[in-house]
Amino acid sequence: MYCIVVPSAPMDVHAELSHSSQNTAHTVDVTLRWKPPAHVNGIIRSYEISLSTNSNLPDHLWTSIISNGTIVSVSS
Repeated sequence: MYCIVVPSAPMDVHAELSHSSQNTAHTVDVTLRWKPPAHVNGIIRSYEISLSTNSNLPDHLWTSIISNGTIVSVSS
């Protein structure tokens, strides 16, 4: 699992990202948790998380998830 943090607004985000994962024969379950930025430039409406099992894929082929909070669980 590869994670890339790409800030848009506010800038200079230092993510404190933690994850847990569980692999079975056919699925991967991942839970991501992070802290919101200490200083924001406005209201954070959502976070966009992009996930891939292959970091060599172009960005548009990664799975994109929108989260309104600071935790998200994914099964693939």
